[in-house]
Amino acid sequence: MEDIVLEPKKGEQLYFDNEHSNYLFNVIDNGKSIEVIFIVNNERIKVILKGMISLITETQNLTNQNHKSVIGVVNDAEGFRELESTVLNSNYHDDKVIDRLKDLLAESTTSEGINGVIIDDFGSLYALMEAASSSGEMKSDLIYSQNLNTDIDYKHNLIREKQRLLLEKHEESKE
Repeated sequence: MEDIVLEPKKGEQLYFDNEHSNYLFNVIDNGKSIEVIFIVNNERIKVILKGMISLITETQNLTNQNHKSVIGVVNDAEGFRELESTVLNSNYHDDKVIDRLKDLLAESTTSEGINGVIIDDFGSLYALMEAASSSGEMKSDLIYSQNLNTDIDYKHNLIREKQRLLLEKHEESKE
């Protein structure tokens, strides 16, 4: 399967939903880019976010968080509702929207643990990488994007379609 390479622009935000598959984060390209490997039914889909670490570092101190480069991982339906009620809600106006989402994701009402994580600065990226190395595994599923151009949206649809086909293939092999 061919790697998917995305080149986000400054201020773009990527959100991952992890309800159905596993994923791994890797720092690549001399610490400038992030590789996300989605593992669906033992098949790997590799997504490379070229320059994303540089973009997160450049925007980490912005006062208006709506313009930050961000990667978010949502762990469950509650986390996705929290994402929808904040950054994905066009009627929600708050310069500290990312901080608000972080607070909501940190307080799960339906399960143990947290509803998701947000990577919006080097510290949060480092903490996530440390957690991944100690647990040996992380989870994710599909990409939701905000403020991305058509080419990147097209690639996101390819990821979703590849995941759907892998799930179908797995279900057929059970029969």
